[in-house]
Amino acid sequence: MDEHKRKIAVWVGSLLLVGMLLLVVWRLHEDLYYMGFWWRLKKDIGAIFIICVAGIIYYCTPSVTPYTDKFLALVNRGDYRGAYAMLGDRWKQQATLQQFADFEKSIRGTLDTCNSKTLSGINAKKNNGASTAQVVYTAQFSKGPATLTFTLEKQRGDWKVQDLKYDSDLL
Repeated sequence: MDEHKRKIAVWVGSLLLVGMLLLVVWRLHEDLYYMGFWWRLKKDIGAIFIICVAGIIYYCTPSVTPYTDKFLALVNRGDYRGAYAMLGDRWKQQATLQQFADFEKSIRGTLDTCNSKTLSGINAKKNNGASTAQVVYTAQFSKGPATLTFTLEKQRGDWKVQDLKYDSDLL
């Protein structure tokens, strides 16, 4: 978990603890007037537990979209050297910088630049110590729509693009 997410998780946890304390005090006060304090308290603690688990899952999920955003921005600007630096070892073994630049230029010739994109899904996995993620976007290019499917792998602490599939009727 990166530093920013850790700080957010600490703040969320602290706020939840304060909320739980206020809830208990409020329920004790309410118990003077009504019966069933322990039943309501168990329900409240159960709800808070579920919210905490959901928050932990959300904040511990790897954030890969900044890497895909940066990659697409570099390609849109025509900075193929910068985009090539974000490629993983497997893709670099299959293509030189010139081959990669030619591939992206051919895509740009057909689709032009990416004007907007909407995240369709993320699938992150950790298998035998290797972290991988698949990120799917529905994108609108200047000449038409396309679906972009990124396959990323964490290498030496950074996410690297191992594969990128462009799916469009124009290609």
